Amino acid sequence: MKSIFKIIIISGILVRIFTSCDGVYDDIKEFSLKEEVYPAKFDTIFATVGFNRVELDLNKAGRIPASQIKLGKAKKTVITWDDGVGKLEIDSVCSWVNITGLTESRLYRFAVYTEDQYGNRSVPLEIAVTPYTEDDLKKLKLTPPRITESTTAALLEWQEHLSSTFFTMYDYTYEYLDKDNTTHSGGGEGDLPGFFVENVLQGQSVIINITSRILPIYEKKNILDTLLWKAQYELNISENARPAIFLKAPDPLVIIHQQNYSFPLLFEWTATSEVSGYTLKISDDSSFPTLKTLNINVGNTDHYEMSQAEFEAALANYHQKQTPFYWTVVPTVSGVSVRNQLRQFIGEKPRVDGPMFWNCDNITFSYESYLPNFFDTENKMEGTASWSLSTTASIIGYKTLFASSLFPVVDCTPYGINLENGYLVMWLYISDATHFKTRTDSGSMGNNGEFELSSRPSGYDTYELAWSPTQMNLKNGWNEVELAFADAVVEGMPIDLSSVRYIRWYDFGELIHPCTIKLDAIRLARY
Repeated sequence: MKSIFKIIIISGILVRIFTSCDGVYDDIKEFSLKEEVYPAKFDTIFATVGFNRVELDLNKAGRIPASQIKLGKAKKTVITWDDGVGKLEIDSVCSWVNITGLTESRLYRFAVYTEDQYGNRSVPLEIAVTPYTEDDLKKLKLTPPRITESTTAALLEWQEHLSSTFFTMYDYTYEYLDKDNTTHSGGGEGDLPGFFVENVLQGQSVIINITSRILPIYEKKNILDTLLWKAQYELNISENARPAIFLKAPDPLVIIHQQNYSFPLLFEWTATSEVSGYTLKISDDSSFPTLKTLNINVGNTDHYEMSQAEFEAALANYHQKQTPFYWTVVPTVSGVSVRNQLRQFIGEKPRVDGPMFWNCDNITFSYESYLPNFFDTENKMEGTASWSLSTTASIIGYKTLFASSLFPVVDCTPYGINLENGYLVMWLYISDATHFKTRTDSGSMGNNGEFELSSRPSGYDTYELAWSPTQMNLKNGWNEVELAFADAVVEGMPIDLSSVRYIRWYDFGELIHPCTIKLDAIRLARY
């Protein structure tokens, strides 16, 4: 009986043990660590400031498509700032992001994450950035201009470039209302403005609105965005202002050429109420001597349009290619105390080509040349070929590059070519123009040899015009060379332009090697 009882007790214990196995670790489950798998984070972060925005770059490989970025299970890009008040969420992994709407001029702290499909975020990358805002733009100051006053007008000129350590300025426009409530406007390129304010009254305030296109500089770096900066300048013409005539056009830098300028040529100035008539004066002498000045009575106006025929007539007595002219406008009636300006422009005559001295396509006469030479049918400027020579070794001492007295005699006089207006014109190629800039030896014209044109019947250095190659302002490659007769050295007797027959180019000292020289289309011309 006792044995049966023992068996029953043992069986009950075993049943309890085996029916309790499922919860054997229940008491320690709550202490086990749960494994978290975070998506991969971005590998870098740096910021570039823009206007009311910043751009954050997040990939060392640069700005590449999302398809090329491998960041494990990351699916999204999440940016937060202001403790989560600001948030930008993008449904792809980005190499860079543009965050806009940052209108406050303060430090923004950004946290950038990747996020997987379950909402798990990576370890954040953090950065603090201050954007460029309207507040920064308002802090910019307009440097005051220099004012030249008249009774009814003023010239505003900035003497120093407005670009600074705070911005780069590209162009500007201005606008104001005159005394008749008429709007005047204009503008220009660059960062050195200058313009006229006209038809205004002494003692009356004129508000000039100036808008400039600038690229701000923030913390010594350009920001991302070009902006329009609006500023105002208040002009008040003093009661002591004297009448003045301001010259407006043509621009002093313009070159007026009959063949490529759109005539009429406009002369323009600011009229003043104290003057009832104007005289336009043009001369190559700034003192406007009577015999060298073109005087045009233009009446009571603020401009004059010169026709091409008038312009050609004004240039007729000048023989150089370009002539600097001075011009001014004065009151027709003397006795009126008016200040006057003086300005310049460049007048350029068209070249009139005369006879071709040698076309350099071939040669049917004997000539002298120290160097191997040939006719190059590939590298030429006119016709079928150029005459070419080259060297692969240095040349020491005086050497003739080309010379011949057997050209057919050329008569320049039917073409109106004379010693005052004549030019020797040619295409000249040189592979190394520094040859004429680094010489240490000497010759009769210095260190660079001579190019000569002559009508000599025999012998050298007589009836001759000579130029140094330094007068040619050569650059590597082809150069269109124009040598003025008036700039030449006269060797012996003056050249007879009715029987030009000889050219020679010779060199002093060391010719830098390798060096190639070509000649093409040598002609005589005039301006």
